Amino acid sequence: MKKILEALKNFIKNRDLRFGLSAVFLTLATLCIIWFAGKLLSDSPLRLDLTENKIYSLSDQTKRVMKELKAEVKATAFVRKLGTEAKYIEYMLTEMGRNSKKFKFEIIDIDVDQVKWQKYMIGEANIVVFETGENPAEAQGAAQKDKKPAPYKRKDVKQQDIFQVDPYNPQKAEPKGEQAFINAVYSLTEDKQRVVYFSEGHKELSIGLADRNGLSELANYLKTENYYIKTVKIAAEGGVPEDCDLLVVAGPLNPFFDKEADAVKSYLRNGGRAVFMLNPDTCSGLEKTLEYWNIKLEKGVILDKRSFFQPVLPIPSYKIHPITSPLNKDQVPLILPYSRGISDIKAKLDPRVVSRDDLLVSSESSWAAAELKNGEKPSFKEGRDIKGPLALAVAVSEFVKTDPKKAPIDAEAKETQFVVVGSSFFISNQWLTQSRGNLDFFINSINWMLKQENKISIRPAADDLKRLEITPLRANIMFLAVVVLVPLAVISAGIFVWLKRRSK
Repeated sequence: MKKILEALKNFIKNRDLRFGLSAVFLTLATLCIIWFAGKLLSDSPLRLDLTENKIYSLSDQTKRVMKELKAEVKATAFVRKLGTEAKYIEYMLTEMGRNSKKFKFEIIDIDVDQVKWQKYMIGEANIVVFETGENPAEAQGAAQKDKKPAPYKRKDVKQQDIFQVDPYNPQKAEPKGEQAFINAVYSLTEDKQRVVYFSEGHKELSIGLADRNGLSELANYLKTENYYIKTVKIAAEGGVPEDCDLLVVAGPLNPFFDKEADAVKSYLRNGGRAVFMLNPDTCSGLEKTLEYWNIKLEKGVILDKRSFFQPVLPIPSYKIHPITSPLNKDQVPLILPYSRGISDIKAKLDPRVVSRDDLLVSSESSWAAAELKNGEKPSFKEGRDIKGPLALAVAVSEFVKTDPKKAPIDAEAKETQFVVVGSSFFISNQWLTQSRGNLDFFINSINWMLKQENKISIRPAADDLKRLEITPLRANIMFLAVVVLVPLAVISAGIFVWLKRRSK
């Protein structure tokens, strides 16, 4: 017994054993620390997005909408969990859930749970179903208990809405899940879908054209903000339609008839809202209508030698206003090509009170060129041109009294609001994606006029969903290198070191 105890004592005092136990202990401790740190970080709201355009980070717009969510919203994603798309969808829904306690989501693997897949009548993978209110079965049970059920709404977001695939390169996809998801939340929680009319009949930029001068991209973005897009020919309709929440006039080449201009003026005087984008060196026929609110459209094209691109492509600075506040805060650039200046007539409007705020202003090195010749070097000419800085976009507001013949005497006053921009090219398909500020400025203007303050923000950035395509041969090579060769090299090195020490 004594010999056994001595042998055990000598074994414990063995130097190699002590080093071995220390190594095992340190390894276990390190693994425990890594596990604890991972658990702590996974439960923490802090996130670090290392992608180029922060596609895994929610925009300020989405965060604000989720935090102000009033109704319960549930999202059910039907995916194949091994796919890259499934990971992106799950991450976006997780981040949305972190910003609102009223948002719940569930991930369903369609290869495992066939019952729910069939229950929701989903025919393909990577579809997210958004719901609010009580489903019909729950509503029936609530009705039996004399409880008025919440109205049930459902919105399906399909794969083509989440990932926009390049038709010329099917392997290249642009994730747009965040915008698609937030649009679904808008459609379920907003009481009314606002109607935006684009004027036609004067060679305006068209929302139906997908070429460089069309507005098809803008129309698609407005739909993602849950706006209903229509077109109107004011002469044929006899005025602005009654269901119009906002009128857009995008760069008419032919002037409005006098009766059309009077109809637009009447619409605005009754609390209407509009965006006028009127290009330089064109007569829109709306000049007298804007003069009623003290707005004057200057002649000539704005030139700026300090422009990063060309003198005719000025990059204006932002003035303080709710429309431009998020853009100014993050210094998001905006390009306003081929623009004209906007000034104040300085006429007396008493007893009317009209508020006019500059939104975009050109730099001090800019000027409005009365004449621009091809091949001529741009230069300011005293007495002919107008020296900058000049306003390139303005916002106008006026409270107007309701007509007592058409409404009660105690009816609240309506607010006329419109935005005038000296260029329409900045929202065309050609320029809309050149700078993030172009889209944000236009949609923020609409949201401000329609009292959609929670939508005034910077929209989510898009990026390519990059895939790693591996052939079977390369997959086998990677398997041999990582799973076989690397471990074999480590084991061989260990055996070599052990043998060398034994030989000493």
